Amino acid sequence: AGTLQFDGALPVAVPVRVTGGSVLLAPGNADIFDNGTAVFLDGGGLTATGSVAEVLGQLSLLSESRIDFGNGSALLEFSSANASMWTGALHVLNWTGGTDQFRFDSPGGLDATQLGAIQFFSDNGSTPLGSGAVFDGNQLVPDTSASVPEPSATAALLLAAGAVALRRRRGTASH
Repeated sequence: AGTLQFDGALPVAVPVRVTGGSVLLAPGNADIFDNGTAVFLDGGGLTATGSVAEVLGQLSLLSESRIDFGNGSALLEFSSANASMWTGALHVLNWTGGTDQFRFDSPGGLDATQLGAIQFFSDNGSTPLGSGAVFDGNQLVPDTSASVPEPSATAALLLAAGAVALRRRRGTASH
């Protein structure tokens, strides 16, 4: 599992299947794929570095895979998502809202379960942004509608509930 980097554009639109490893999309080799190139992620990923824009065909997810927006500003645009070939989790790494764009010409097509299996991260996979994904126009973005409580808030809530239960128990025992 390594990184594949092209030195120039591919002359025709041939389907690309990434199984393990990653295809590097960098400013020096931007627009390597024809706009109609179908991409099948099967345990591998796409990695953008620097300011890069790539327009591709249909995106299919065959198993847990990743798209890494790296550093800089990146635009990855797919014609559509193949809902019938969408299995597993998709990790969107190093994504920065307002800078990076993950777009589809034809948004939709993915159901709630499939969108829930897409997780955005602001880094290499340890700091999630929201829970799942939603379409904002033609752009896929983190779903921040469900607030996730901080661990300290959860601990404080559990501690308070325990104190109330203990107080009730002591109050019942003294009567």
